Amino acid sequence: MALGYALAVAVATLTVCILIGLPSVFPDQGQWGSFYRNLNDLPLMLYVGAFMTAAYGFPGWLISVITAEIRSERRKFWFAIAGLLTALLAQTLSRGMNYTIFSDIFMTIAILIGGLCGGIVYWFVAGKRSGIWRRAASIGVPA
Repeated sequence: MALGYALAVAVATLTVCILIGLPSVFPDQGQWGSFYRNLNDLPLMLYVGAFMTAAYGFPGWLISVITAEIRSERRKFWFAIAGLLTALLAQTLSRGMNYTIFSDIFMTIAILIGGLCGGIVYWFVAGKRSGIWRRAASIGVPA
C-alpha cells in the first residue's frame, strides 16, 4: 500500500507539472523561449509538488484505502474516481477552504486529472489485491 501511495503521488505530481507546463510550449508573444525558462524550474516544481501532494492527499487516500479494503473493491474505475475525489479534497485542504478554491480553473483541472492518474496507478500497484486479507480470513487461510 505504501509503495502504491508513493507511486500514485509521483505520477499525480508529474501529471500536474506536465499539464501546468504544457502552455509554455506554445509561442510566448511570438517568442519560443518560455518553455526552456520553465524547464529550469521543473526539479523544484516536482519536489514541492510531491511534498504537497503527499501531505494534502493523505487524508483522502486513507479514506479511500479503508473503504476499498472493507468493500473488497478491485475495480479500476472505482480507484480512478477515488483518486479524483482525493485530489479534490487535497485541493480544498490546501486552499484552506476559502472562496477562491476554483478561481484558477486550469490548475483545478490539472489537479483533478493528476488525481485520476494517481488513482489508476494505485489500483495497478495495490488496488487489484484490495480486501484479500478479508477473504483469506473468512476461509481460514493464513494471509
